[in-house]
Amino acid sequence: MFTILISGCGTKTISRAPEIAYGNPDYKHLKDLPAYRYDPDADRPKPGKNLPKASALSVDEYEALGDAFLSRGNFYMAHTQYEKALEKNPENPNLIYKQGMVQLKAENPEDAIALFKQVLELQPNLASAMEGLGRAHFTAKNLKTAAMYFNQAVMYDPLLWQSYHYLGMIHDLNRNYPAAIKAYNTALTLRPDQGMILNNLGMSLSGSGQIREAVEVFQQALVNGYSRATVYNNLGWALCGLERYEEAFTAFKLAGGIAVAYNNTGVGLLKHGHRDRAAAYFRKAVEESPRFYVTAHENLQKALKQR
Repeated sequence: MFTILISGCGTKTISRAPEIAYGNPDYKHLKDLPAYRYDPDADRPKPGKNLPKASALSVDEYEALGDAFLSRGNFYMAHTQYEKALEKNPENPNLIYKQGMVQLKAENPEDAIALFKQVLELQPNLASAMEGLGRAHFTAKNLKTAAMYFNQAVMYDPLLWQSYHYLGMIHDLNRNYPAAIKAYNTALTLRPDQGMILNNLGMSLSGSGQIREAVEVFQQALVNGYSRATVYNNLGWALCGLERYEEAFTAFKLAGGIAVAYNNTGVGLLKHGHRDRAAAYFRKAVEESPRFYVTAHENLQKALKQR
């Protein structure tokens, strides 16, 4: 009953279903960090310093400014600087590509698609633009088209690990777990340090019934420093599949707290027919957190009815 989600979800009986991690969450959340908010005063000339006027900036200088703003998650200012550079060099495919990346990261897939297509008109064999189109179509949920572009991208550049990663996610969504596992493993040969790929590989292994292997992969993701709640949550469900409930409880606790741990471990116990133990866990979930009353109470009633 593994569910593949874009941004995480829950059900009435399970507070958090196993989750696949998509995109690049580290980058996505940069825009929410106060330290990276644009301060217009910071860019004003200081007394005694001879800074160039905006009109005197070169294409390269505008591009460098755009890169700096993009790295900080300030999409508006990045777009503005790249636009000024394009006014001076309107058919620069690299600048158009970067404008596409701004729109992609700002979650405007249709605008990104138009820009990446413009890049390919100028450089038909540019693999990074094909990958950009794949990512934009993936965001727009055009999975078949996205897969086509990712496959084209790796034909021209077999080192594009993100294309393989996205292909794995597409295969996962289509429940083609063998193909997903193959794509994730290829991505890992290129970027073995990526905990997100390990998490998603673990999901595919779980979906294909290779639960022991999935547990090992989730644990490797944690060893690599990808200690996200998502990984602990997925590890907990995999451990429940092996009936290693004490370890599952610990993983769930690290994912969402003690009430979540009692409720989710109870669900795992109930799934394997351990009704009395499940009922005890659901009672503890209710005791630990009133917000779990409805969910855990419903689970408890199910456990009692199965006696």
